[in-house]
Amino acid sequence: MPTDQSRSFAITIRPSVGICPDLEKKLTKIFTNTKHQDGVHIVAEKSGVERHLHIQLWFSEEKRKGDIKKKIERVLEKYDWWDVNHKRHCIKIKMAYNDWVQIYCEENEEKNDEFSVIIAEIPSHTPQYYPSEKDQEKLLESYCAVDKKYYLLKEEFLKWQENQLLKCENQVDMENWRIITKRKVAEFLTDSMFLSKTQKVVADRRKKIELCDNLYYYIKPQNPTIKYDFLSNEEKKIWETEDQENLSLNYEKKNLSKVTIDENASVVWTEDDDPYHPDNLDDDISSGEEFDESLY
Repeated sequence: MPTDQSRSFAITIRPSVGICPDLEKKLTKIFTNTKHQDGVHIVAEKSGVERHLHIQLWFSEEKRKGDIKKKIERVLEKYDWWDVNHKRHCIKIKMAYNDWVQIYCEENEEKNDEFSVIIAEIPSHTPQYYPSEKDQEKLLESYCAVDKKYYLLKEEFLKWQENQLLKCENQVDMENWRIITKRKVAEFLTDSMFLSKTQKVVADRRKKIELCDNLYYYIKPQNPTIKYDFLSNEEKKIWETEDQENLSLNYEKKNLSKVTIDENASVVWTEDDDPYHPDNLDDDISSGEEFDESLY
């Protein structure tokens, strides 16, 4: 879900000079004559230079936050107090996740501000206009992502991968497409730059390779080879040797821990095949009951 699109927005308009009756009338007019709009709720708080508006809009289809803000700016910029500061701070607009105006202004017991309802044309069933819990989690993840570029590329790759899965004709192909490889990342970048043209072309070959490597690592961070990219060639060889030695040592320790040696026998058993190992004894034997040794 795009982070700048929604079917409902929560807006606050707070000029430093306050909301005058003329401005209130003009804003009310534009918010009651908007295409694809299903509802509007406007509440004015305080008075004089502190007077400001809280507004919530509901639409039958998704709208862009920037488009809503521009519509408001076109009204405000006609007033002589409008300046760069007002353009930056006067209008606050966010995606709505609930009946914000009603909850924040009318039902909020902690707020003691005087308010008046200008208009309240609220849809009968508002939850359908808000993002689902899953979408909200994705939006939060997007907002918190430090590297927006690679986060968005990762999301685009996962969508592309889902589309490839839908084209699969058998289970084997589906299992293959679920495995993320560097080759698949390269195919995605080829598609997005030159076929579907959803992102700008990277012209430099070296940068193409870097983009593919970084995106692959970003999507699949558990890959053990990532750390080597932060090392010089000499350090890489040392680390690879140490890792291999540690891997071999751990493997040997694991196998040795499983060996049981019978000094009176010519056979060396492991936990898995030694019939005398406690884990492999039948219930009646392990419980201490007598048994016929000649059977073994």
